[in-house]
Amino acid sequence: MRRCNLVFLVLALAATSAIGQSRNTENTLRLDEGTVRPSASIEDMAWLAGFWQAEGFGGRIEDVWSQPSAGTMMGMYKVIQDGSPSFYELQLIVEQEGSLAWLVKHFSAEFSAWEEKAAFVTFPLVRLTE
Repeated sequence: MRRCNLVFLVLALAATSAIGQSRNTENTLRLDEGTVRPSASIEDMAWLAGFWQAEGFGGRIEDVWSQPSAGTMMGMYKVIQDGSPSFYELQLIVEQEGSLAWLVKHFSAEFSAWEEKAAFVTFPLVRLTE
């Protein structure tokens, strides 16, 4: 298994852009219209499995990811500010069209969905790096 850092829209940390990628914000990239997504499988994301925490968004971030199985990984994310959760995300990384996509559904601190019942946000894979 090769260890890869995968760049999704929100996870992009690269300082330069490449063909087919445009800067979305200072720290994020987006896949340009009509660009072929890079080939990838869920096994490329195995390094992400486990518990992660950091400081950010004005508080503490906690992120938990399952091991890859059945072409998917499940994740749970929360931001804690002033000792209380401020919002949550339920996340999936899925194999899609020979590449990967990150699916996210956001929730308030009271666990009310931000998106409509059947809706979620999709971020296609932008780039693989070693």
